[in-house]
Amino acid sequence: MVSRNFIRIKVLEALYAYRVSHSEDTLAAEKRLKHAMTEFYALFVRLLALLPALTRMDAKILELKKGRLLPSEEDLRPNYKFSENRLIRQLDENPVLEKAIRDYACGWDNDLDQLFLKPFYTTLSNQDFYTRYLKSGENAYEEDKTFVLQLVELFLLENEECANYLGETRLRWRTDYNDAIIAVYNHLKKYTERQKTDKALPALYKPNPDGGRPEDEVFLEELFTQTLAHDKAYEEIIEQCIHNWEMDRIATMDMLLLKMALCEFMHMPSIPIRVTMNEYIEIAKHYSTPKSRIFINGVLDKALQLLRSEKRLHKQGRGLMG
Repeated sequence: MVSRNFIRIKVLEALYAYRVSHSEDTLAAEKRLKHAMTEFYALFVRLLALLPALTRMDAKILELKKGRLLPSEEDLRPNYKFSENRLIRQLDENPVLEKAIRDYACGWDNDLDQLFLKPFYTTLSNQDFYTRYLKSGENAYEEDKTFVLQLVELFLLENEECANYLGETRLRWRTDYNDAIIAVYNHLKKYTERQKTDKALPALYKPNPDGGRPEDEVFLEELFTQTLAHDKAYEEIIEQCIHNWEMDRIATMDMLLLKMALCEFMHMPSIPIRVTMNEYIEIAKHYSTPKSRIFINGVLDKALQLLRSEKRLHKQGRGLMG
């Protein structure tokens, strides 16, 4: 489910936290990193659970309107199209998701959640795509699915209100919100009308076809531990690749990105060099200074020349590409 780019960002965050703590040991830092990945999965489950929670709120409000002292014609003839959305019903009736919600304590049934859901549902019900869905006159699974994907993409993605609410529950969830929404969208795209009731949830890491540990899980651990283990060696390489620049003037985030890239160059033979270069330059755009990507690109180019001349690059398989 998670991408290599997401893993690199999580490792970067863990390395930065380790550096600024000055006291945390490496085992504790690694444990914290793995916990962060588990928290991301819990957020994914909580966001899936949000969809049935919204349809239940819809049904509840429609029933309350019917019971008004002077109900309108619309109140007496409620439109249950959203409440009965077929894809969301599949989620609600899925025992695998139900178990995950229990395991991660990610339901939406407590009083605080209900206080959030009511106005949040009202905001959703005022969206143009929501109104079009209710009035379309169609009654098909594919329309229900299209609507749910629109709900995720047009309403939940980059929704500050929802992200902030979840971030108040667990701080990490604010940062991971959009990545988890994208994971939800990708999961829901695979739903079909005739699939099994107990459709499996995606694993956090893509399973290894050989039955061993997932490659991405190993990548997470090795990128973190190897970057720390070879810290001094990487600093020596970086120092040889900068001119008219003092080491202590390099921003902490830039230094960490350079060391992580060197780790992939030197200790991860199956990762192509061009992939590593592109990924860390891209991460620098979002996590460091405006000029960082240019600086990192220049240092890594020189580092590659140095490592090639000293025969310290050992790529194989996929790593030979690019």
